[in-house]
Amino acid sequence: MPKKDDGCGWKCDPAAESSGYNFVNDEPIGLPAKLNGDRSWLFSYGPGLGSLLSWYQNRYEGFRFIVTESGWGEVETSMKGALNDLNRCNYYRDVLGNLSAIAARDHVNVIGYTAWAFLDNYEWDDSFGSRFGLTYVNFTTQERHPKMSLSWFRQHVLPLKKLPVDGKPFPACDALWELPVMV
Repeated sequence: MPKKDDGCGWKCDPAAESSGYNFVNDEPIGLPAKLNGDRSWLFSYGPGLGSLLSWYQNRYEGFRFIVTESGWGEVETSMKGALNDLNRCNYYRDVLGNLSAIAARDHVNVIGYTAWAFLDNYEWDDSFGSRFGLTYVNFTTQERHPKMSLSWFRQHVLPLKKLPVDGKPFPACDALWELPVMV
C-alpha cells in the first residue's frame, strides 16, 4: 500500500520525476542520446532505472515490476555504423547490470524486462531518423541485419529466467563481436 500519495498514486507522483536533468542546474544526468532535434530527451545513466524502481518499491510496497520500452536510440547514417551500436549495447549492459544489483540489494520485485524495439522502426518524434532497434532495417529494401546489441542481448540476457542477484557486471559488449562482412 502507498505510504503517501495524496490521492495521486505512483503514475502521477511528482517526486518520481525522471526527465534526465538535474533539478538544480538543469544539466543532463548521464550521456544524452544523439537523436533528431536540438535537445535529447533520452539519457544513459546505468543506476537510474534501478534507483527509480527501488524508490517506487519503498514508497508503494507490494508491487511487481515489468520494465517495457527500455532502450537507446541514435541517428545513424551508415549501415556499418548502425550495426556497430556500442552505445546501445553499453546502455543495456549498464542498465541491466545496475538494475540487477539494485533489485537484489533493495528487494525490488522485477519480473520482466523488454528492450525498446526488436527492429528499427518509425518513432513518433523522430520519424525514421533515429534508430532504436536491436536489428538494423533498410527501410528501402526491408532487409534486416542483427546489430552488436542483439548479439550481446541474445547471449547474455535472453537465457535469463530472472535477474542475476550476484552483483557481477554483465560481460563487455564488444568482447565477441565482429562486424559482418558487407556484400
